[in-house]
Amino acid sequence: MRSFYEYWRQYIICSTLSSKLQIAVNKDVIDIDNSFLQKWSPMAREINREEFLGISFSHHMEILHKTKDFHEILFYIHQNVLHKWDKYDLRNRLKEGLY
Repeated sequence: MRSFYEYWRQYIICSTLSSKLQIAVNKDVIDIDNSFLQKWSPMAREINREEFLGISFSHHMEILHKTKDFHEILFYIHQNVLHKWDKYDLRNRLKEGLY
């Protein structure tokens, strides 16, 4: 988790507030996931947020540990979402050097 945070913190501006906010609407309480309220750094304009959030933490870690270039990371995130690879398929593509 630490390596994930250390890599991506330059792109995502996280709030130190609670992970969920509650908003009262017509006497009902609605929980809002704080991840949708996070601000992305201007450096993050190349990141497809839906794709970034669409893969699992273990997929992110495989990619981060086996790649070095930012564009290579984005390539594997995109390919993973596109082809719905499981962790083992992703490992094989990383070994093959698909990028």
